[in-house]
Amino acid sequence: MRFPTNSKILYSIVGARPQFIKSKPLHRAILSDPYLDSNTTLQEFLIHTNQHSRADMSDAFFKELDLPPPLHTLPQASPNLTPLKHIAFMFAKLKEFCQIQRPDYIVVYGDTNSTLAGALCAHSLKIPLIHIEAGLRSGDLSMPEERNRILTDQLSTLLFCPTPSAYACLKQEQRPGQKIYHSGDVMLDNVGYFAPKAYPPKAPFEPTKKPFIFATLHRAGNIDNKDNLQSILNALECLAQNMPLFLALHPRTQRALTQYGLSFKNVSLLPPLSYLETLYMLTHARLVLTDSGGLQKEACFLETPVLVMRENSEYPELLEMGGAILVGAHADLITSKAQELLTKGQASFANMNHFGKGASALHILQAIKEHACYLGSSG
Repeated sequence: MRFPTNSKILYSIVGARPQFIKSKPLHRAILSDPYLDSNTTLQEFLIHTNQHSRADMSDAFFKELDLPPPLHTLPQASPNLTPLKHIAFMFAKLKEFCQIQRPDYIVVYGDTNSTLAGALCAHSLKIPLIHIEAGLRSGDLSMPEERNRILTDQLSTLLFCPTPSAYACLKQEQRPGQKIYHSGDVMLDNVGYFAPKAYPPKAPFEPTKKPFIFATLHRAGNIDNKDNLQSILNALECLAQNMPLFLALHPRTQRALTQYGLSFKNVSLLPPLSYLETLYMLTHARLVLTDSGGLQKEACFLETPVLVMRENSEYPELLEMGGAILVGAHADLITSKAQELLTKGQASFANMNHFGKGASALHILQAIKEHACYLGSSG
């Protein structure tokens, strides 16, 4: 493919479920910008690292979110690679492609291994790097996601922070040449746009007015630790005796359950859900239990209380307002806080404006255009 010489080219690096979702608002903003067209100023292309390659974790999201096919999809890596070797594999393949068709910017989202691979590629080729969802910190360096965030932020040129705390963090860490923005959260853009389109999962879930609990579980600190996984399983089983509880089962969690010989009896298991199915569950659940970074805030955006099955959170704003509560992998704490929220219902969702007003992608696009104009005038 030949790119128009008067266009600035963005490569958005995606590869895992959260990134497909997070890439949609910027893609939608670019398409709807009245000052952009296919021949001038700015063009975006998706590059798929194949980190998630299963159809229900990848292809389904492109279709549901109406994302264009990737310009390039990396070959699938060996499942036997360690995380570090997988990052190295993706980095090498991304660099190889970007040397052939060099973009003006590389855009990465969040904190996955694909994010770090894209950041390393941009740094290696001296391509300006844009990090969307920058500046988040849990304070836990044992989490791969935390290490990915920190390294990606250090290598970035334009950093877009979803919250005031993320912005404050990056202002303290700021390196020469970086531009830092409090853009708001692109996931709030998504929730506002897609929540009205949400639909229920297929069986075994049956839409009903009966109250239910929704849970997800996938963090390495929980599923790679048998004691933590057993403790969470015990808590979910206990809660499921009194109210229907649906767990969307991540493939990694399924493998861990099989490895440790664990199983559920009372909990109803769902396959990996699409984004619109997930939004339906978050909207209609009485309570959400998750160790996901994204779901804890999406639940709060939809004013559903959430118990975060971790010892820390990247979103102190959610904890301060009371919409989210940290419970770790402690069965007694999970069950007691769940019962408290279910009976008293005293969750607070004030000050959600910390995350913007649902137009974050437009702010991000404007900043990118201004930087592109600056580069053009200084070049």
